Amino acid sequence: MAQHSKVVVKREGKTIKVAQARVQDVIDMMEANHRELRSDLIADLEAGKIDDAGKVKALEELRAKKGITSDLIRSAFTLPGAKRIIEHQAEPDDLEQLLNTTPDRIVELALQVIGWDPEPEEEAKGEDESSPT
Repeated sequence: MAQHSKVVVKREGKTIKVAQARVQDVIDMMEANHRELRSDLIADLEAGKIDDAGKVKALEELRAKKGITSDLIRSAFTLPGAKRIIEHQAEPDDLEQLLNTTPDRIVELALQVIGWDPEPEEEAKGEDESSPT
């Protein structure tokens, strides 16, 4: 079996390894993200007193977008979304240290965990302080 890639993070003198998301992990996170979006949409539709036809149309539109990876990437740019990604992949004992940092570093770590590097390598070199590791 192939070695699972890890994102290495240093916090308070401790090295923490977070499993980089595999395909099934990404699918699971996208499914959880979709359930949350659906729940929020239903609450908004009910609060807005939208008729049944409007609810059906809105839910069909959301379902059509289900499984689109860009939704997961977009969610990683929010603090709650980034935290959910890290929580999904990290060991429970490491969560407090991983999340005890700036929002920017949490988002950067979440993006690394899902395998999306927002900066070309050339630009990232020499920017140690902005790295989540």
